[in-house]
Amino acid sequence: MKKKLALLLLTPLLFGCDELDIVADERLFAEGFVTTEAGSPIGNIDVSIAEDSGILGQDVTDASGAFSFVSLKSSDPVMQLRINHSTDSLLSRLTYIAFDTSIEDYSVNESTLFPVGYLTINLTKSTSSAPNLLYSVAYKETFCERLLSGINPDQPLRCYDSVSLSDELGDNGNTVTFNLRSLRTSPVVFRYRIGEDGEENTVEIPLNHSNTTYEFEY
Repeated sequence: MKKKLALLLLTPLLFGCDELDIVADERLFAEGFVTTEAGSPIGNIDVSIAEDSGILGQDVTDASGAFSFVSLKSSDPVMQLRINHSTDSLLSRLTYIAFDTSIEDYSVNESTLFPVGYLTINLTKSTSSAPNLLYSVAYKETFCERLLSGINPDQPLRCYDSVSLSDELGDNGNTVTFNLRSLRTSPVVFRYRIGEDGEENTVEIPLNHSNTTYEFEY
């Protein structure tokens, strides 16, 4: 793995960060690898240490998927090691959270990112006399939070959780279009009923491409 202190990064980070409460003469160290599910390295992925007010240190992965850098340290009790928050929109995001101001080593070994797909769903009510459409869509979130150190004081961390949304296409409109971002490792599940007493149907929409469009007309 490459070893570098990245001291040149630290000076420009200080500018425009008046809200950051930097701890003088203390630094954080981060290192690890970023790979695909198959274990292949992913290069040119952004990695940063941050708190709510801003970024304290950053790097990008090299051709072997490795990152290694030194960051400023804040007195904020919650610090984050963020992976792929701005570089590649077709891969998932990963965040390691430390609820511990004493931690200095952000070594995380291998971090796996998953492919992401974008889905556009168009629902069309073809005639005004058609019954209302009751529907729901279930999919996988594309970000994960993992505990690096300490105890989460408020709520469990979220990691590629299942999300479900439901609505009704009724008298006030004949077309609904919405977009979502989901893990491509699992299909989007579309369930619907035509009318209150209609039979429930289930359609699995595979995300075999980075962009998919699903049309439903009744």
